[in-house]
Amino acid sequence: MDSMSVTVNVEVDEMIFHKFSVFENFVRRRGAVRLGLFAGLMTAFAVVCYMFEDGAFLGTLLLVVGLGLPAYNLYRFYRILKIQIGMMELRSPKSVYTLHLTDAPDGIEVKEHETEGGSLRFKWEGVHAAYRVGGCSYLYVLPNKAFLIPDGQPDEGDEALWRLLDKMLPEAKVHDKRKGVRSP
Repeated sequence: MDSMSVTVNVEVDEMIFHKFSVFENFVRRRGAVRLGLFAGLMTAFAVVCYMFEDGAFLGTLLLVVGLGLPAYNLYRFYRILKIQIGMMELRSPKSVYTLHLTDAPDGIEVKEHETEGGSLRFKWEGVHAAYRVGGCSYLYVLPNKAFLIPDGQPDEGDEALWRLLDKMLPEAKVHDKRKGVRSP
């Protein structure tokens, strides 16, 4: 069987990093569920308070807190994201690293462009997950370390990348989150 390899000179811009941050915080870490659950519970408690004759003040307080805190958290998230994008100078595309993926057991090699050190190597068996979303793929080599692979940037094409990921990772670690595509 022929060996497979994919090379990607990754360029990240504001939009790609923005989409990744939203995915990471609100989809993968389920931040949207937590915010919605908190707001829903506090609103339900407020409704219960409104049912009592003297509960209007407490109901209003619970409603303000229940809707205000999630709104503040969203505002804070997007404000910090805007600051991060500015600090990382991502207003225009920036070449950040080169990924070379092969079907060897330690076939993940990363060369960061801003550091003078050598490359990092990761084993396929240690990969946490791979996600395919609209416009980009995320390869999590650790639960808290992902490499972004924007669509159109793999030298061999996006489908070659996903054939390699499907080959090297168990089905439970490969997630296709594009609209209209079902994933395990």
